[in-house]
Amino acid sequence: MRPALFCLALFFAVGATSQGWAQPAPEESFTGPLARFDTNHDGTISLAEMNAVLKADFDRVDRNHDGQLNGSEIAAENDRRSEEDASATLLFDWKGSGFVDFEEFAAPMHTLFTQLDRNKDGVLTQREADNAPTNGDGAAPAQGSGRGSRRSRH
Repeated sequence: MRPALFCLALFFAVGATSQGWAQPAPEESFTGPLARFDTNHDGTISLAEMNAVLKADFDRVDRNHDGQLNGSEIAAENDRRSEEDASATLLFDWKGSGFVDFEEFAAPMHTLFTQLDRNKDGVLTQREADNAPTNGDGAAPAQGSGRGSRRSRH
């Protein structure tokens, strides 16, 4: 009788572990402005996840699909961003090439990712995002405020 009880207890213990019942609860999905980058909803954001979302955004803005944003595409996106949020980071041709490429498009978010990834493990957690440095009034510092231009220089 005892071996049968032991086997039954072992069966439930192994079954619970394999079903995930004995596993720690996963972190909740991201909340707040970075939530859209947690594409697999595991409570973390990898640089690959962020880049996939940014690439889709870039492709949406690149109306002629030439892999670079020209003056009218930059202006349209900057207008959209300004209307959505007056403190939004605007696109800027910081390389002086006459267009904005994906690197320039993604740079503000890559900078934010690097700043928030306090333990430098290449993954953002909700805790890291929630503990973002502030500018003294409780608000996160604006990324790129005043550095961009509503219109392309070219």
